[in-house]
Amino acid sequence: MNQNITPNIDDDAAGNVFDSDLINQINSLMQRDTFRVKSVTRLLQHITLKAQKEDNFIVEYRNWFNFFIENYSPYFINNVSLIKSLARLMCELYSNPSDLSSFLFRVMNINESCCAIGIGLFRDYLDDHFSLDHFGLIITIIFGSLLNPNLRSLCLSTICQHLTNSHFLFETLSSVNDLEFPFCFHFLCLVDPPLDIINGLKICQQMVDASIHKFPSEQTYINFFQRLMNAMNYLAHQEILSNQILIQVSEIALLFKRIELFYMMEPNDDLFNWLSSVFLLSQRFVNQNSILENSIFIENLIKFWFLPPNFLKIQKIQYFIDIKQEFCNLCFSLLMKKTGKQKEIICQLIEDPTSRYFEYIGQHFSKNSEFRKILRTINSRPNNFGNCALISIFASILEARQFIFNLCPFQKYDFIMLHKIVEFYINRPLQPPVTIEQLQYGDALSNVLIAFTKIYLKSGKISVNESLLFDLTNLYIRNLVNLQANDSDFARLDRHIQALDIPKHILNAISNRPEYVPVVSSLNFSFLSNTCYSTQVKHLFDHLFSVQNNILSSALLSSYVDEESDNGLIIVRSAFDNCNDINMLINFVVPIISKMIQSQKKLNQIAKTINKMSNMVFYRTMCADEIHYVHLILDISNQLLNQFVLAEPDEENIIARELFHIMTNLLTVQRINFGVLAIYGDFVFHSFLENFFLILHQKNFTFFCRDSKFVKSLISFFDAFIHSGLEHSTIFNNFEVIPNAIFSFQKFDEAALIKISEILIDILLKGVEMPTFLPNILKFYFVEERNVSSFNKLTYLVIQKYFDLFMEIINSCSDSFSDETNELLEYISGEISSGAELLPTFEVDFVECMNMLKPYISLVLFSENITQGNSLDDPDFL
Repeated sequence: MNQNITPNIDDDAAGNVFDSDLINQINSLMQRDTFRVKSVTRLLQHITLKAQKEDNFIVEYRNWFNFFIENYSPYFINNVSLIKSLARLMCELYSNPSDLSSFLFRVMNINESCCAIGIGLFRDYLDDHFSLDHFGLIITIIFGSLLNPNLRSLCLSTICQHLTNSHFLFETLSSVNDLEFPFCFHFLCLVDPPLDIINGLKICQQMVDASIHKFPSEQTYINFFQRLMNAMNYLAHQEILSNQILIQVSEIALLFKRIELFYMMEPNDDLFNWLSSVFLLSQRFVNQNSILENSIFIENLIKFWFLPPNFLKIQKIQYFIDIKQEFCNLCFSLLMKKTGKQKEIICQLIEDPTSRYFEYIGQHFSKNSEFRKILRTINSRPNNFGNCALISIFASILEARQFIFNLCPFQKYDFIMLHKIVEFYINRPLQPPVTIEQLQYGDALSNVLIAFTKIYLKSGKISVNESLLFDLTNLYIRNLVNLQANDSDFARLDRHIQALDIPKHILNAISNRPEYVPVVSSLNFSFLSNTCYSTQVKHLFDHLFSVQNNILSSALLSSYVDEESDNGLIIVRSAFDNCNDINMLINFVVPIISKMIQSQKKLNQIAKTINKMSNMVFYRTMCADEIHYVHLILDISNQLLNQFVLAEPDEENIIARELFHIMTNLLTVQRINFGVLAIYGDFVFHSFLENFFLILHQKNFTFFCRDSKFVKSLISFFDAFIHSGLEHSTIFNNFEVIPNAIFSFQKFDEAALIKISEILIDILLKGVEMPTFLPNILKFYFVEERNVSSFNKLTYLVIQKYFDLFMEIINSCSDSFSDETNELLEYISGEISSGAELLPTFEVDFVECMNMLKPYISLVLFSENITQGNSLDDPDFL
């Protein structure tokens, strides 16, 4: 081997010389006894980058690359990173597919190691390029190398990944009759290493799904399936099979059921031999020793034996019926056999979100009534943990019933099975689950109640008699008791709460039973102490308070709400959403909130709760008691305001916007200027407003206006305040800070821009001064370019109010105006200074003038960048 190969180079007249330094380095490195792969890879990357820039030396680079592949290919065969680096360089040097094909063809015909490198380079090329045009000779070499034991694995993986749609693959089937065992096809040899068998089966799987027209002839198509069936028969009898081979065999078997050739096949020995081999695999692997490692394979078998499409012509043949029944026995033996693995298996099947074991069995039994015979065992073997699995399967059966048009034939059996489950539970202590077995039983129970409610109760297709109500009551109460478990599983907790969602008339019937209130009042839900479960807490108590039982509501509040409880205020807000006894709620909640305010705990949650109280109280008629409630709400709002000064930064925005919501509720519904609240004096409200705005200014109003939710609440308040007809001497002091901050930090959709423009117009017309607002609104006008009538009017009024300041800005850049601009500006200025209104016809001229002034005024206004913030495009803004 030459020590240092550098291709011949012809220097051009300009002295443009091919730099071979990197090539000499990598050649020298490869001649050492050992070399670092990273060093070679790095040099190849540098050469690739250099070749990109020096396309005038493409011939020199190609000559060296040919030499490099020919001389050093044995070093690259098993090194993926080097192959990828070489492939990237190859694609750079041979960007034309025709040139690349010629290069690969020459390389693959040099020797065996070069052929291997050529196949590897071609495979990497196909990772990024999908067209096989120009590569027919290369593909022919790959298929021709399948019988070379040294190249077979590489060829199979390349065909499996990239060539399953090639016509060359289907053409190899024409010569399969010349192959002898163990070869089924050129690409599937039954004594290959497991990885090669897997690739061969994957290729077969792609071909099974192909159209018959892709095969050379109809007879070739039939022969393909015959040989594949024989291969599956052989594999079924092998002692040791990898999990991946099992999965491939089962997926091919599932595909067979979709093929018309099998779907319509008449009974014959070949078909039954193949079914026997699939059942043999079922017997060997559907057991407690295999399921944890072969769960996908076993689920595929369940789909194969139980679910459509089916082999149409053999459905009523006794052999096929018997074999399906035997498989059913295997599935239930796996669940019911008491061994050390039973609990682990059932827990995994229930908890694994990817497991479809129960779902598939449920789909099968949803179309017949045979499962009732299996469920009869539930009370005869009460200590068998497999009963938990049977209950879960029944839940899956009910879930699958939704796809059945006529439920009448199954309704009786479903009610009987539901009663069997209640009988199973009735003698068990009514205690929260502790062990994993008890948790799984509870989960299965909640799934049954969810499915039964969906299929029968919410559909309104049945009437609930006393017997069924008894069963539903027991399941419902048991589900509530199970919610007491100290369980960290969010999904299981959600299912327990979802199971409580039964129709209102049935819930009323259950809650009217004498045992309901004592049982529910005595429950102790441990998950309430964890703030991570706030959503679950709300859903649970929304349900419990919806019962509208004052004794129960009072008991729940007393049990779970105090100044220390983590989720207590969530429960309180749920009570205000669902309870009607306002007297009980106000008298219970106000003292607790007062204590919490004094302790400076959860101020943002307190603000949300006071707002929720205002939503309930302010929308009621103003009798004497309820006027007292309004006064209480304003009183605790004042207490919260006193603590607002000390609030944490992450609480401030929430507290501020909730206080604005409270005031807006009061202004919108109880127009205090009409004297309705004169009993306790308007000064309470005005004093509150004055203190609130004073604190906001002290804390920096600009900071709050960065939050779009705060801005929405602020705008809603001003809208309500102005339309209520109220006057206030101080809240509009230094008001310009607010619109300046809003227009500096927020973006608006059209609806929000209209809303805020109309409010600011009303405020301007009240005589509120805000001279520094003019530059900010002009900036916003020129950046956003919004032709919205109300915003145009707002801009016009601000310019009109501060016309002298506007003319100062104009005069600072008027030297650059065109004659047309000056003429239009003179007309617009005259109208503005005369106090003219912005009528529709004049608005067109005003907008045109502003657009003409934009490039000049922008130079003055944008000497400093303006900052844009988040968006006010929430559809709920209005």
